[in-house]
Amino acid sequence: MKEHEEMTKEQLWEWVKALGSCAGKTDEGFLRNIWEGLQREEDICEEFLYYIQRGELLGQCAVEGCTLADILIFQIDHFRAFLDRDDAKIDAGGPQMVLMAFDTMLKMKRQPGKYAARMRGETGTDKIIT
Repeated sequence: MKEHEEMTKEQLWEWVKALGSCAGKTDEGFLRNIWEGLQREEDICEEFLYYIQRGELLGQCAVEGCTLADILIFQIDHFRAFLDRDDAKIDAGGPQMVLMAFDTMLKMKRQPGKYAARMRGETGTDKIIT
């Protein structure tokens, strides 16, 4: 697919900022880290552009067997655990969860063992209540 080859760095930066704006994330340092990561990681960049253009995940990129969908599920599960706490002051919508999933996948690329172990070992709210 390689749609990002036609996109300039400036255009990619604008897309990262746009998703950040939708997600309520305006920390330029955080967004620049994602932008720089997307420039380094062609496969994740392809996933990002597919999401931006179609509003759905491509699902072809995996790190240690974990796709963006797996990361999203993991994050949603943990988000629910935070909501179960009385002192939870967290707000996450679709764009924020997706942005965080891309951030996590970029981090996984650099430290696959650390993040894969966390995803395989931690659970959020998967409890059977009897």
